[in-house]
Amino acid sequence: MRSLVKMINLNEELTPHSLRHTHAKVGLEDIMERLGHSEDDTTRKVYLHVTKI
Repeated sequence: MRSLVKMINLNEELTPHSLRHTHAKVGLEDIMERLGHSEDDTTRKVYLHVTKI
């Protein structure tokens, strides 16, 4: 990933974990499934501050 980030001139401090916040316009259930969360409360605590829903 490091070489790709550099190639497309993004912040070189990005990691695969950084991409976990890129679920734009996706419902909570889809995010939960993608991330493997069994409880929606886990997903809400971690990600709803980003979407401000």
